[in-house]
Amino acid sequence: MKNLTKYVICLLACMTFTTVTACESTPEEDGQVSVISDITTTGEAVPESTTVPEDLPTEDSTENTTQDSAGDATENSTEDGSTENATEESTEDSEENSVDYMSILRAYHQAYIDGNADAVYALFCPEEITAFDNYMKEYLKNQGEADDIIENMMSKENIMSALKGSIDNINDIMDNYNQSANDSWSIIMNDNTVEQYKSEEIAQINADLGLNITDGYICEIPFYRNDGNQETFVAEPASVFEIDGNWYISYSLACDRLIEFMDIDF
Repeated sequence: MKNLTKYVICLLACMTFTTVTACESTPEEDGQVSVISDITTTGEAVPESTTVPEDLPTEDSTENTTQDSAGDATENSTEDGSTENATEESTEDSEENSVDYMSILRAYHQAYIDGNADAVYALFCPEEITAFDNYMKEYLKNQGEADDIIENMMSKENIMSALKGSIDNINDIMDNYNQSANDSWSIIMNDNTVEQYKSEEIAQINADLGLNITDGYICEIPFYRNDGNQETFVAEPASVFEIDGNWYISYSLACDRLIEFMDIDF
């Protein structure tokens, strides 16, 4: 197991999967209270003295914003398809993209809260799965590992088993904070906890995996909050990539987080 961890850590380091440092802004910079930077461990409770950032609008309010934008674009368009209409369409596209990647992040965390590994796996991009699996297989083969071990490591069955282990771990943490089995939980993310990947980072990932990622974001410090007793803890980080116009949870970064739940011995 130690060898596997060593391999993947070295591999991801070579691929420059640099995690963006979240929550770097200060109250003086944006008028918001930032989260203390040393809260980074999954499952770590957030001290009462720490102000967790306010959540982004709910999915319903985000959806309404998008619909209103579409309506404005139609009303302001001119008969000859002028620049004004093009500007409105550009604004609408930008707002829709913003909704899309946040919706994918929320769907990922909701699947964790619901204990649904299949729903998490469905958020991965098939192209990235194939690309990263091939990359890992080639790397491990060059390290002299046996073909059967490599195939087992990168099999969907093994990834799903690790996903279920990771989800069970989060659900156990939730149980520790629950007042009852029927407690509900909120996902806390906002502009202080979501950062955009730099263009050079995206370019390097594309070069390593042979993909066409056009944009990406990482939420390194998401929070789950119990709606009843307000207990809050740090959840699993996740990245989203835009590939061929669609947003997906990054399979590559997910695999990095799933190492400790993989049942493989070299």
